[in-house]
Amino acid sequence: MIGRLLANMARRDMILVAFVLSAPLSGLVDALKGAEGPWRLAALSVAVFLALAWLTRQGRRLATLATVLLLLLEGSGFLYDGLSGLFGQDARLPGALLPLLVAAGAYLTWGALVLHREQRIRD
Repeated sequence: MIGRLLANMARRDMILVAFVLSAPLSGLVDALKGAEGPWRLAALSVAVFLALAWLTRQGRRLATLATVLLLLLEGSGFLYDGLSGLFGQDARLPGALLPLLVAAGAYLTWGALVLHREQRIRD
């Protein structure tokens, strides 16, 4: 059961869906931190992430590289926000959101490694 769940989570399509969903989550985190205008940036990010995910799914090398880099940036940002909130360094985020940020950050970072490995195996 757990093996099947992990196999489904490692699929390229699931990683790309999480990549696209990371843009609104990032906008939510920025809004909770008090940033100005995060929703416009989140909407633009969704459009760009959708285009990159579509091109990555088609197997385009440059789009895959850009997706991997953005996954690493988004994932490390979520990990930083979640862990700094959990350890008490940043009290602006609600406590229930922090484990979600850590899990999302770990999944996005791991997804970047999976996409990069798949690209290398295909070449």
